[in-house]
Amino acid sequence: KSSGGLLSGSTGMAERGGYGTLHSTEDRRSAHDAIVDEFGHLPLGDRLSLLEEYHDQRARASLRTQQYPSVHGALQSATAKLRPYEHTQPRRQQAAGVEGRAGQRTLAALSVLTGCLSFVLFSTFPIFESLRDAIGWSSMQVVLLNASPLLFASLFTLPAANFTQASTLWETMAISAACLMVGTWVSACAVMGSPLEYMLLGQWFVGLAIAVVVPAPAKFAVYWCPADGRRVMSGAWDLSFFAGIALPFLVVPAVCGGDGHGRHLGSFLLARAVFGTAAAAAVVALKSSAGRDPVEDEDEADFYRASHTKPFWAAVREAAGNRDLAAMALAMSATLGVALSFLMFLPYVLSLPPASLSPLRAGLYAWALAPAGLAGVAAVRAGATFDLDSSREYKAPALACIAACGGFLCIFAFLLERTSPPQLTFAACLFAASAGAALRVAQQAALDVAYPVQEATASAVASSLAMLLCGLTPLASAALTHPFVLEYPTDAASPTGAVLSLAGIFWVLVLTAAFAGVMLGYG
Repeated sequence: KSSGGLLSGSTGMAERGGYGTLHSTEDRRSAHDAIVDEFGHLPLGDRLSLLEEYHDQRARASLRTQQYPSVHGALQSATAKLRPYEHTQPRRQQAAGVEGRAGQRTLAALSVLTGCLSFVLFSTFPIFESLRDAIGWSSMQVVLLNASPLLFASLFTLPAANFTQASTLWETMAISAACLMVGTWVSACAVMGSPLEYMLLGQWFVGLAIAVVVPAPAKFAVYWCPADGRRVMSGAWDLSFFAGIALPFLVVPAVCGGDGHGRHLGSFLLARAVFGTAAAAAVVALKSSAGRDPVEDEDEADFYRASHTKPFWAAVREAAGNRDLAAMALAMSATLGVALSFLMFLPYVLSLPPASLSPLRAGLYAWALAPAGLAGVAAVRAGATFDLDSSREYKAPALACIAACGGFLCIFAFLLERTSPPQLTFAACLFAASAGAALRVAQQAALDVAYPVQEATASAVASSLAMLLCGLTPLASAALTHPFVLEYPTDAASPTGAVLSLAGIFWVLVLTAAFAGVMLGYG
C-alpha cells in the first residue's frame, strides 16, 4: 500500500479500504527485501507492521536482541524515519477483533462510559410532568433542561477534540468521567434551592463530558481493532447508547414516586449523583485492570499525533467546505432532532387524556423505543437491505430512513386518541426503528464522505452539528405546541391531539426539508 516499492515494487497509492492510506516518501526496497528474506512466510500485513515497528526507537531497541540480522542491518542503514500515517491508517493489519487484554478493557470502559452518559442525558425525559408539578416549571423550562446538555456539547465538541487529539483514550475517558461525576453532583445541589440554576449548571458539565468523548469511538476503531474497527466499535456503541435510553424509562419514574407529582425528586437527583460517581469509579477500575505501562501510553499518543497530517482547525475548515458532507450532515441531523423531540414529548403526551398514564406506566411502554432503535440499526446494516457495513452508497438509505420517519410519524398522529396505548406504542416503535437506522447512516456517512479528513475530526464536526440541531428542534417544537402556548385553562381542557398538532406539522416540514436536502444536495 505504500510508494517506492515498499511491498510490491510498485508506486502510487492503494485503495482506501475504509480507514485511509499508507504513504512512504522514502525508498525502502532494501529493507523490504530483508523483510521478505527473513519473514517470507508471514502475511503481507505482518511484514508491514514489523517494518513500521523497526522505525520506532523503543520498538527497535526491544527487537534488537532477536536473531534477525539481515532485517536489522537493512533497517539500521535507513537514516530517514518512516512517516507511515496519512489520514487514519490502522497501525497493523491483522485478524479481526480487539487487540489484547488492554484493548478489551478499553472497549469495556468506553462502552460503560457511553451507556452512563446516555442514561444521564435521558434521565429527565420520563419525568416531564413530575418536573412541572414538583418544581412549578413551565414546559419550556423542562424542555430547555432536557436539551441543554446537547446544546452545551455542540459548543464544546470541536475545542475538546482539538485539545484531546493526541491524548490516549484513557486520558479522554478520565476527563469525561470526571465531568460526568461533577455534573451529577452539581445537579443534586438543586435540593438546597434554585433548582433551575443548579440543574442547568450540572447539565453544562454533562454536555462537556459528552463533548470530550465524541471522537473516542473513531480513535478506538483505528488503534485497537484495525481489521474491522467500525463493525466492532459501532456494535458496542449502539448497545450502550440504546441501553442508556431504555433504562431511564424503567427506573427513574419509580425512584421519583411514579405518580407524576415528583414527591421524591430530591432522592432521584442524589441517586443520579451516586450513579455518576459509580460510572467514574468503573472507568478507573477498568483502567487499573488493563495492565498498561507509560511506554504503551506514549506509543498510543504518538500514533494519534502521527495520524494528523494537517492542523486541526484546517481539517475542520476542509470538512465544512465539503458539499456532500454538509448536505448529508444537515439532513440527518435535522431528522435526528425530530426523533429526539418525539422521544422527549412522548411521556407527556401519554400523560394526557384519553390515555392519562402516570410516568411509571408510560415508561413501561416508552422503554420499548430503545430496542426498536437497535432493530432499525440491524435492519439498515443487513445484507438484504442496504448492507451499510460494506456499501459506500448512502443516498438511498438516507432517503429511505427520512421517508420512513415521516410516514410512521403521520401514522402515530393519526392513531393518537383512536387506539390503546400498546398499539400506539407499536407505531412509536416503528418510528424509533426508522430513527435508529437514520442514526447509523449518519454516523457512517459522516466518516466516509468527509475523506480525506481524519475520522476523529470528521466525527467531531458532524456530531457538533447534530447535537446543535437536536438541541434546537425540541425548543422550537415547544414554542409552537399547546399547552406551551397557553390557550386553555388546564391541560385536560384540550384534546390530546392538540398537543402534537403544531409540533407535528413542524416535524413533518423538517423531515420534508431533510429529504429534499439529500435528494438535491448530495451526490
